[in-house]
Amino acid sequence: DTVAALITYLQALSALPSTGTVFITNGRTTAGDTPTRTMTLKDASHTDNGGTIRTVSGDKHLEITDWDGDVRDFGVVGDGVTDDKVALQKAIDAAATNSVEVRLQNKEYFLNSSSTGVELLTIPSNTVINGNGANINGKTASGGSFVTGNINIEGTRTSTTSDLTASVVRGVNTVTVADASGFTAGDKITIQAPTDEGENGDAGKVAPTELNEIVSIATNTLTLKFPLSHDYNIAADHNGSDTSTVRKISAIKENILIKDVELNVFVRFALVDGMEFRGCTMPRTLNFASSDAGTFADDPSRNITIDLDVSAVRAPSTGPDENVGLYNITNLDANIRTYGGFKDGIRVHGCSDGIIKANISECGNRPIHMYKSQNITLDAPTITGTIVDATEYELILFDSCRYCTARDIYIDEVGKTG
Repeated sequence: DTVAALITYLQALSALPSTGTVFITNGRTTAGDTPTRTMTLKDASHTDNGGTIRTVSGDKHLEITDWDGDVRDFGVVGDGVTDDKVALQKAIDAAATNSVEVRLQNKEYFLNSSSTGVELLTIPSNTVINGNGANINGKTASGGSFVTGNINIEGTRTSTTSDLTASVVRGVNTVTVADASGFTAGDKITIQAPTDEGENGDAGKVAPTELNEIVSIATNTLTLKFPLSHDYNIAADHNGSDTSTVRKISAIKENILIKDVELNVFVRFALVDGMEFRGCTMPRTLNFASSDAGTFADDPSRNITIDLDVSAVRAPSTGPDENVGLYNITNLDANIRTYGGFKDGIRVHGCSDGIIKANISECGNRPIHMYKSQNITLDAPTITGTIVDATEYELILFDSCRYCTARDIYIDEVGKTG
């Protein structure tokens, strides 16, 4: 850590100027090159963040004023052994604050996961992570084989809700609720279908839910920014008497790009508007699943683009129900290649308005399972290899979907065992 060495040097000086500029190379340039950093002495109003701002002495702080997002400035090691999760989180937060991309190197970043489901990293809005071929590895121990930790990309909901008083259909942009007093124009909201509709004999299914925004309110009628993507009933269409509900959202995540990185972690996202995974690989089972996100169960997202290779190699008798779970996403553009898995290769539940390209092999159960989705196109899906579970053997299942299309399907050498 060259910055730490510089601070040690400055602390050893007999006196420090009140202000000044220090140029450093941070170990990334050879002698004679143009310095890669400008650091300025700051006063006590600045707080040490472990990276771009460091305490030198008393009220003197050293700040990188032209930081380029290199995570090494926060002490991130990337040797595959050192636990980098705390330092990497600080670098990610600073990058969002300074509007620069997070720059990783072609190294392995070990994030020690103490138990299943532990939150390893939280990604804020307006974040770009440029992996440059890096491997982010969330396991129980360095060199371990089982992924347990999570990268979380989640907004926050409130407890303010109101039930619909009249059923509405896809395409309209108004809903009427029992009590609109807890809502104001500009609020982000979710609209969720009756929770019983997420059952239909299978607890792994979710009730359609979408993200929207209130433009105006007249008495108890909400005018929405976007036309509805699903129908919403005031009574469940089976298995109960629950009703559709509007919920106020306190914050969403926006404008996130993760590119050129191997993610050896689970990724959970919910309440996100605008996110892209570009050229990413995940060599073990993954859930893009709001349904697995604890208190954010079934919460939706909008405008999601995914280019992903999930070459999961895992015994089909264990693990999550799906390799890739796409839940309640409006405006989806996905290109997914996946291998192996316990049950379904790709689950598309409650999604609307999008296109999915998929290449699936050696699936444990159904290669593609779509439920309560609308206006989704499966573009040239490819299905090959052995289906392990003989009890549920549909290659592509459209369950309670509308306006969905599968075109140019390629199926080759599909067999089954059991």
